[in-house]
Amino acid sequence: GQFRNNNFQLDSSEQCIVTEYKKNNISVNIHAVVYEKQVILFPPSVQLISLENNRLEYIGSDYSAFNTLSQHEKKLVLSEAMKIGKALQAERYLGVCGIDFILVDGCCFFMEVNGRFQASSALLNNDLVNNGFPTLQEYHIDAFHNRYASLPMPPVNAVGSMINFYIDDENHE
Repeated sequence: GQFRNNNFQLDSSEQCIVTEYKKNNISVNIHAVVYEKQVILFPPSVQLISLENNRLEYIGSDYSAFNTLSQHEKKLVLSEAMKIGKALQAERYLGVCGIDFILVDGCCFFMEVNGRFQASSALLNNDLVNNGFPTLQEYHIDAFHNRYASLPMPPVNAVGSMINFYIDDENHE
């Protein structure tokens, strides 16, 4: 059969994924760089989403908006992103990736991992470079040559959007 809505139609012969829409959700993206023995999380951003022609469309990222979230929500995102980074590491993934979450009513739901640079990578790179740090591309390449990051790390409370920078080096030798 077919699913019908006044605004769109899905054909049952086509593959698709339909997920429940949660009101008052917050879409969050975070860049990670996975090394053989280390996972680095960069500052997360709130994804800006617009309803266009009855479709939700990504229209940008707001790094400062992440700081308006509750401490609980911020910790959840960082904790879940680190778990995913370590799982990727266990599968021998190396380099940059983007991890997407949805926050709803104090809960953090994992959405997807993109094994590539993100639309917001240019914004993050701009802030990294303006604060005297390497680009994501440089960290990405570094991950293929070193077990641990050999590049300078931004401090936890750096200027601008460089907030909540997080490194897992529990296994650092």
